[in-house]
Amino acid sequence: SLSRTVTDCHGASFGLPGFNVPTLPTLSDHLDSSSLPSAGRAARAALQGRHPSHPSRTPAGMPYQSIGPIAALAIGTVTPLALTLYPREPEALLAGVVLAGALVSMTFNPSGPPPKAYDKAVEQRAIENVVMTSDKNRVVRLGLGSVYLYAASTFAIWMTNTAGASGSKLAARLYARELGAVGELVLTWTGCLVDTYIAGIWMSSGYCGQ
Repeated sequence: SLSRTVTDCHGASFGLPGFNVPTLPTLSDHLDSSSLPSAGRAARAALQGRHPSHPSRTPAGMPYQSIGPIAALAIGTVTPLALTLYPREPEALLAGVVLAGALVSMTFNPSGPPPKAYDKAVEQRAIENVVMTSDKNRVVRLGLGSVYLYAASTFAIWMTNTAGASGSKLAARLYARELGAVGELVLTWTGCLVDTYIAGIWMSSGYCGQ
């Protein structure tokens, strides 16, 4: 037979009767990991669906698939607390950072192997109550929401009771129509609004388990 096998760019083979066409290698065949720098090995690993530092593990099997969502959740959770608690309340800020870290870990790196069996009664009760998170996750969310409420209240008290350059508190300076006092009031409202909004998200989702 004069049929010759040709390999297309995806590695699929097909016959062309009557033609003597040489086999075309795939792109990954040209990437020899022993002769490539680290960037080249990473590219070869990506083509083959592997992580460059874990040749035998696919991205789906990695504990952390992407650093982007992890960093976004961590920064978005901790930043409002840092702005409204530091440096007055280091203990509360530390508690918020610990709870945020625990929540990030539960969200992106669930502990333990996947369950092989389910408790039918627990599963049915969760379905009826529309509960989608574990009890531990719910407790962490409620705790983190409580820290946010504490941050909002202490930030409001601190901003309104701190004397300005004139030696007067915020209310007195607002009454005197000081322009700087108006800016401080807007800052106080903004900080409290952000903290209470995020507190509502974490506490409601923790209470409802969603």
